[in-house]
Amino acid sequence: MLRVARTKDGLRVVAGIDWSTASGNPPAMTLDISGSLSGAAEQTVRDRVLQGCAERLKGVAHKADEHWLQSVLRRHPEALGLEQPVLRELPAWRPGGSLGTGQTTPRGRGFVDLAGLDAAGTLLLVETKLGADDMLVLQGLDYLIWAEANRERLTTRLDARKSIPFEISYCVGGKKGGDPSWSRHAKAQLSALAPDLRWHVQEVTNWTDDAPKAVRSPLRQLPV
Repeated sequence: MLRVARTKDGLRVVAGIDWSTASGNPPAMTLDISGSLSGAAEQTVRDRVLQGCAERLKGVAHKADEHWLQSVLRRHPEALGLEQPVLRELPAWRPGGSLGTGQTTPRGRGFVDLAGLDAAGTLLLVETKLGADDMLVLQGLDYLIWAEANRERLTTRLDARKSIPFEISYCVGGKKGGDPSWSRHAKAQLSALAPDLRWHVQEVTNWTDDAPKAVRSPLRQLPV
């Protein structure tokens, strides 16, 4: 609904639902700011954000995507065995890829979907996906590496002891709340992980009704 990014001369604000061009809907409002924001401009931004929220709630732009799944799980952390507070979309660095010009970037921005503590005293890094996604296991590893490199900051943020064990929670939700499906590579990738690496898998259904049901497999066991 609202995105703010730096530009060479100031800030760029994108307010409202950022529809794709193929949707046929009007684009979000884009505002370039190089100085103080006027009261009228601020009100316009607020109006566009509120309009977008209303459209989402009315079902005009109600898409069962991963952001929706994450928001439901954060509202119901007990489904994943998490205690409050739960961090959502925690900014992180991960390996970059091709820039499309033959060059590569050594790192890119990413987001840990959810992070929090469970009742057993473990810090869970939750990587969520909808349906079969070949990158699920690898992205979880990326964020574990980032978390270990930033252990002191992350544990301080969650008020946890510095030596707390980290564990990846591979969480797959079924599309539109139905039965989850796994990547054809998931079994081989999970089986190849180092034996001292802590991970588990969770399957989530019924999440579009805001009543998620999660089935968690034991530590280092493949999904059913």
